[in-house]
Amino acid sequence: MIVGQVFYLVNSRFLLDSCFSLRALTGNKWIPISIGGVVILQLLFTYAPFMQAIFGTEGLPLFIWGWLLLGGFVFFTLVELEKILIRWAFPKVTEPKTA
Repeated sequence: MIVGQVFYLVNSRFLLDSCFSLRALTGNKWIPISIGGVVILQLLFTYAPFMQAIFGTEGLPLFIWGWLLLGGFVFFTLVELEKILIRWAFPKVTEPKTA
């Protein structure tokens, strides 16, 4: 769930423009800091023995992270496809405003 939220955080940087760019990550200094913080907290929750004792969890095998990242990327791509469809279906709504 956290992996999906991180991908969605990046994806929602631009409502209709594509986020397949570094600008989506570097346009706001808090984005990489937030992602780093969430990653650290998730790793602590998943692998720190004291957190496992508190929450009754177990560490994930490392290969699972690959599947989680793939799922996040698929989710990211689906939202990007939705943006393309919206831009195609409603071109007047999505064109930039000029003065």
